[in-house]
Amino acid sequence: IPESAGLGSARKLWEWNQVARPSAIAATTVRLAAIIADGRFGWLNADTGQLDSSAFLWSGILQGDSWGEVYADGLGTLAVVAAREQSISPQTGLADSRSRLVVYDSQSNELWSLPELGAQHFYSAALTSVSVAAGTWPQGFADNHLASYELYTGEKLWEVTEGDSGYQQILHDGNRLYTLIRGTERDAIAAYDLRTGEELWRWTDDQVVRPDLIILDDAFVYVLSIHETLALDATSGNLLWRVSFHAAPEAGLAVLDGNLFLAPSPSAELGFRPGIISLFGNGSGLAWHSLTGLLAEPVAAGDEAIWAIVKDYDSGEVYLSGLEPLTGLEKIRLEVARQPEVLYQITAFRRRVYILGNSLLAFGY
Repeated sequence: IPESAGLGSARKLWEWNQVARPSAIAATTVRLAAIIADGRFGWLNADTGQLDSSAFLWSGILQGDSWGEVYADGLGTLAVVAAREQSISPQTGLADSRSRLVVYDSQSNELWSLPELGAQHFYSAALTSVSVAAGTWPQGFADNHLASYELYTGEKLWEVTEGDSGYQQILHDGNRLYTLIRGTERDAIAAYDLRTGEELWRWTDDQVVRPDLIILDDAFVYVLSIHETLALDATSGNLLWRVSFHAAPEAGLAVLDGNLFLAPSPSAELGFRPGIISLFGNGSGLAWHSLTGLLAEPVAAGDEAIWAIVKDYDSGEVYLSGLEPLTGLEKIRLEVARQPEVLYQITAFRRRVYILGNSLLAFGY
């Protein structure tokens, strides 16, 4: 019997073998950059999952689990970490936190960092080929700002501020930065010149109660909220289309071959296990609906497939599902765990998929 090939041959490659689990990763061809819950940054071998090098993120005594955002360059030689640590103050019994932005080299040596933040104040970040963009959020802090720093030295190139608005998410396309801005009165999406910080456009809409997520694809900025999905022109910020649809923002939004993929929120119309849908990238409507009867969260796009964590609450099983982008046909389903109550993260990179839950698992073909 010939061996299966392509998407149908996907299999489990390895599982993380240490007690403290990774809580966020960025994938490259040969390495993974990871925030480890016990307060470390580390480089992992993408083929084996072994820890190549690591460094402590925090000074002093660890106060709680660490997580946040991590980004790596294509060669796996430099990483940017916007880490957070949440804890309970032993004096007051109230929630406390701290946040750091750190840049590491290929041996987990710290190149530079920004001052530590506390009191529920956090960093967001993006890594470009020449700089690191950093924002602070949520809204309500008088010193909130969006700034750009030289990649290897940390020298500040420019900074913009907007009252006490927070910059919760940052993306870039090599020429422009795109940010999800949390304001006191209303939220906005804005674009800035990557080199100078000049604001190029801003979009806001009173009908969109709270944008949850933005994602880039070619010339479009897609905006996901719980009530609708929108497409903005990346050059001008003009609204191109909007689709009223109740989505589950915690499942994320994926884009592949010009189409969008997301999970509906449970409802009376679609059921409480509504699977995944695909929307045409031109806003003309529904392309397909798949995996009905299962709860899908989250969703990610690889080179040739749409991947999703699907939960079967009847059997208690959690699976990794691989779908054809054009048809929604499920080509493979692989067992992940028997813990549907756990929140999972999924990172797809080329023909590999990494799943973060109570552990880190790698699948590929």
